[in-house]
Amino acid sequence: MTARRQALDWSGAHSAFTFATEIALTGMRLTVPTVYVLTGSSAWKSKLGFGAIETQGTCSGESTGLSGTHTVGIVTTSGDLAFQIRSGPLGTECVWRSKALMLPNGVKLTAVGLVERADSRCAVGLQGGCPSSTAGNTQSLAPTPNLISVRALGNPAVGMFGSPAGANPNGAGLPIQVIGPVEVLLQCGTTGTNDNIAFLAIDSLTFSGPAGLSFP
Repeated sequence: MTARRQALDWSGAHSAFTFATEIALTGMRLTVPTVYVLTGSSAWKSKLGFGAIETQGTCSGESTGLSGTHTVGIVTTSGDLAFQIRSGPLGTECVWRSKALMLPNGVKLTAVGLVERADSRCAVGLQGGCPSSTAGNTQSLAPTPNLISVRALGNPAVGMFGSPAGANPNGAGLPIQVIGPVEVLLQCGTTGTNDNIAFLAIDSLTFSGPAGLSFP
């Protein structure tokens, strides 16, 4: 609680009156958002619903060549949702797009942690991601959350590309946060065999919001 005191002086011809006023302000209670750092992103596979929208070369199944046989496409590695391809004589280019995902009331996406690898003949891209550092063949795409999520006001709630995420629980005109759809691009140039790799894994998702939530 805070209070303000103010002394007022009222002077007349024959007398002076001094009085005080006190205004009591009810203390405001601010709730600090809870931070949720989620790992094991493979648990979000069905919710995110990534599907191939562009393919050239081998974008799923197995890549076979002089460098062996390797699983490619959408995979799980160390509990994380990941994407990987290999180079080849015709080159490889694969684009996957997720579904629009509506978050619970008051929840915002604040960070995305990624693990990437792109050999010399390959490249990795993520919608809203900008390379921020490079060390050998590993780079950080540093995705900006406000470039892969939107504040939807309509009903139904609509994400990027005009994709509906479902009925807005707050009704039309009131905000709800929607992630995506998000696009992942892996590309490898032409090589004599499948010896180059492009790889991206979602290592963590960080949200802020009310306490007591469970994910996914």
